[in-house]
Amino acid sequence: MDELLTWIVIGFVAWWFYKTGKRTGSRKGYNVGRNRSKRNHHRRR
Repeated sequence: MDELLTWIVIGFVAWWFYKTGKRTGSRKGYNVGRNRSKRNHHRRR
């Protein structure tokens, strides 16, 4: 049973990463901090 739970967690994390990577979370505001840091880096250049 423990192994099954572990695999479920791994699958959920992988799906979450895939989802956030596809939409970059700009719509739901998941990666707001990341977007801000990216903007600052672009501003510096």
